[in-house]
Amino acid sequence: MASERPEPGVPDFCVIRRTPRGTRRPWHRQLLDLLDLNGLRDNRRVHADQELRGGWLALAAVRFAAELGMLAALAYVGWRLAAGNQALGITLAVVLVALAATAWGRWVAPRAEGRLEDPARLVVELALFGAAVLGLVVVGAWLPAGVLGIAYAASAPVGRRGH
Repeated sequence: MASERPEPGVPDFCVIRRTPRGTRRPWHRQLLDLLDLNGLRDNRRVHADQELRGGWLALAAVRFAAELGMLAALAYVGWRLAAGNQALGITLAVVLVALAATAWGRWVAPRAEGRLEDPARLVVELALFGAAVLGLVVVGAWLPAGVLGIAYAASAPVGRRGH
């Protein structure tokens, strides 16, 4: 796409980009390009057949909530396993969340540099979610364990589509 620079030294995000038809691109599209939230990094665009629409979008939202729930569950499990020792509880909660977030970001996340292919990625997901659900069961939080397990199981197909 061509861009016009009114003056030298104007930051790139201030330049209005024009589409091939000559119409202005919406400001929010320019912002997404600037923040790289639309998959442009390393020329990895989401193909049209992989776009999230309708039911897939709802499942992606459930999956994201399940991922955050997994981290929250691990923090809660770490806190409860400390049995009243606040320093140990905080440390254990932070360490469990940091380990899970690091593993997820390194091997499972859609934009991870070292993203594993299936079935290895599925094994890592099952280990992380399994640890969170099992930990919740061990500390006696049966209902959250069931909700987390069902949310992951229901939204697992989204992860298989490459998102």
